[in-house]
Amino acid sequence: MGVLKTDEWLKVSLKNPLEICKKLKKLFHEDSEQRVYNYLARNGMYKYNGRTSSEFTKLVENKVWTKVEGFFKFYKKSWGGPDIPIFIFPHGSAGMFHSNKGNKSGLAFKDKMFLFYTPGLSEKELEAVFVHEYHHVCRLNSLKKDINDYTLMDSIVLEGLAEHAVARNVGASYLAEWTRFYNSNAALRLGEKYIKPHLDLKKNDTLHDQLLYGLGRFPKMIGYSCGFHAVSKYKKNKYISESATFTKPSEYFMEGYFSG
Repeated sequence: MGVLKTDEWLKVSLKNPLEICKKLKKLFHEDSEQRVYNYLARNGMYKYNGRTSSEFTKLVENKVWTKVEGFFKFYKKSWGGPDIPIFIFPHGSAGMFHSNKGNKSGLAFKDKMFLFYTPGLSEKELEAVFVHEYHHVCRLNSLKKDINDYTLMDSIVLEGLAEHAVARNVGASYLAEWTRFYNSNAALRLGEKYIKPHLDLKKNDTLHDQLLYGLGRFPKMIGYSCGFHAVSKYKKNKYISESATFTKPSEYFMEGYFSG
């Protein structure tokens, strides 16, 4: 599978993303292209405006689809990762959950992956988002755990490990902005207060995403940040191979992070 020719889809239906989402309904076991689009737009997919056409043209000129296909072939072989479809679309300015990433974001599942880009990104910036999201895909497949059984602990560790994969494979200078929101002491202090009491919270609980992304009254991206710093602390004390970041349970990386 690999990178699908969504550039061809966009040439025909750029102004009407609902037409594009009709092609995606089966992948989401969904009968409404509007619901598919609402979900993707909330996570970074474009909403058509006056700039969209020129931005799409620049993405094509920058050979983004070809570059991402190269990343996929390399990491699929290097990590022994699954063969999945990858969908690339222009990035939107909204993206409630990923506005911290500005002009690039992604969305990963066990069986598919979405990347949202704007023009002007360096090849390393493109690769950083790819590595983060494809690490998710590999871990989700390796853990053999039903997505409905995932907890807040699983989610924060998933994010922390994926960003450490960026540091290892692309470089620390390409880490996401949220990794610098809190230093290790601040992340731990806030995590003790907000995250620790809810580590067993299931993914389908509304409080899960509020804590993970730091929505509403919670500190911004606090779940992500705790996951990143927990993995950082673990790596200071013990060696962890890249393959183990796909297979070891979340408890393995959270051991000793919170007191008590």
